Amino acid sequence: MNDLYTRIEKLSPEQRTILVQKLNELSARSTPAGPERPAVTVDKRLIAYVVCETEAENTVSHLRDMLRETLPDHMMPTSFVLLDSLPLTPNGKVDRQALPEPEQMSSDHEYVAPRSETEEILAEIWAKVLRVDVVGVFDHFFELGGHSLLVTQTIARVRERFEIDLPLRTLFEAPTIAEFVVVLEQKLIAELEALSEEEAQQALEEAD
Repeated sequence: MNDLYTRIEKLSPEQRTILVQKLNELSARSTPAGPERPAVTVDKRLIAYVVCETEAENTVSHLRDMLRETLPDHMMPTSFVLLDSLPLTPNGKVDRQALPEPEQMSSDHEYVAPRSETEEILAEIWAKVLRVDVVGVFDHFFELGGHSLLVTQTIARVRERFEIDLPLRTLFEAPTIAEFVVVLEQKLIAELEALSEEEAQQALEEAD
């Protein structure tokens, strides 16, 4: 974060003005008029049905911590359903039809509301993609049900809203809004740093 502030300080007055205008424009930009795009109906999720042997294992956070030792975030189950026992068919096989539906995804972290308008926009995007009511700035994208297909949708919406091109790996490397917004702002500043004084002046004139 300190590196981010240092880079802002090094911007020319013209570049700083563009940065402020850009952020204000993004904050004030409303959802485009007209019908919203149809929601994607394909919702493939990996659900883990778990029968724990001890009380110590009987928490979702404990199970996630165990799996993180061997699995990357995008391969983690999106939901954990804790059961006393697995439902069985008369011939002793797991009765998949009798397995309960998982509850809506929730984070293990205490909810922290967005602290800036940029974080509010990202929280809105994540909530729509993940189909949850609210997303806190420290909530983990993959713990809320995110997976590779939803990463693609999220990055596409971020690109459309902020007009900044970010690689898909960004969300894997910065899976919380608090982390993601830093990457987003660094990308914006990097683009401004690349502007010559003439280009910065021209951008200011076009903005006016």
